Amino acid sequence: MLIGYIDPSVMTFAVQAIAGAVIAIGAFVGIYYRKAKKKVNDKLGIDENRNKEVESDDIFDDDDEDEEEKPKKVEKKVEKKETTKLTPKKNNNKKKKSK
Repeated sequence: MLIGYIDPSVMTFAVQAIAGAVIAIGAFVGIYYRKAKKKVNDKLGIDENRNKEVESDDIFDDDDEDEEEKPKKVEKKVEKKETTKLTPKKNNNKKKKSK
């Protein structure tokens, strides 16, 4: 078996093809592993979030003291302009009849 010359562009393509295949297989396995794990946990009644702490979504403002000094925002009312419907123009050009 004699390998004479392999073009660098062929090697680049081969490396990209191998990397793409590895990534695709990894994504496929990862997705179906999670789906299978979820089905098994549902059948066995296992809750993955059982021991996890959940933080509340409360937002606290520490600047309540300075609120009186700040100028209040004034909302501006924007009036809607009436829109006119555009109708297509009629073609007033009459075709000239050929004699």
